[in-house]
Amino acid sequence: MEIYYILFFIFSICIGSFCNVLIYRMPLAKSIIYPASHCPKCEHKLSYIHNIPLFSWIFLRGKCAFCKESISPIYPITELVCGLLGMFSLYISSNLINAILLGLCLILLFTLSVIDFKYSAVPESLLIITYFLAIFSTFDSENTIAFDESLLNSPFVISLIFAGAITIVKSVASAWINRNSAEIIEPMGDADTIIIAIIGALAGIGLGIFAIVLAAILQIILHILLKKQNKEVPFIPALSLSLFIILIFKTEFLQLLEIYLKFVGI
Repeated sequence: MEIYYILFFIFSICIGSFCNVLIYRMPLAKSIIYPASHCPKCEHKLSYIHNIPLFSWIFLRGKCAFCKESISPIYPITELVCGLLGMFSLYISSNLINAILLGLCLILLFTLSVIDFKYSAVPESLLIITYFLAIFSTFDSENTIAFDESLLNSPFVISLIFAGAITIVKSVASAWINRNSAEIIEPMGDADTIIIAIIGALAGIGLGIFAIVLAAILQIILHILLKKQNKEVPFIPALSLSLFIILIFKTEFLQLLEIYLKFVGI
């Protein structure tokens, strides 16, 4: 079984290397295919030996092989995080296919979070791909959509319920915030709504609500920490982090949810 974790780690850091390309190029409307990987300082094309995810940065001691300028540690950190997310997806998944789909979904969520944090906007194409990965990653022999009483428990329907509920809340909040304002202020972006739908698909209704509440708390903490930098704090990083925490401590949160439901008599 250990070999699968090693293979998943290698696969995921390779995906993480590609995610570095997405993070750097997509917000700038650059091609993700051409030109080939190159040093951002001297723009020298990198050979395959300089392009090995994570390990090339370590062997080169964080410097370009040609101009000797420092390479940002963000690149290997991104690859390492993606590798860990890949192994984690294998750990919590019921089969190999689900693990691959879930791993790609979590890695893209992380990628979207980094892009949103840097640019306060995310590519719609990545959002849609991540959403469908979330839906398909929850399908297995024990969790498929059936047109009976279990329909409401399907990930697809739950994601739509979450998206619809948040859209309603967003509309009401927007109307309240802008009731005496000439300038329209949006309390939440459309991208946030899709991320919340993804949370609903992956976590379910009960844990999904926990994730949203936790995201609000994390958002407040991030706002306090970054207040001195005068930086706008987007919501996607907090939403993604809350989902990761919920998935990591799923058993504990399920126990907490069970205690709460018993307390309210449900």
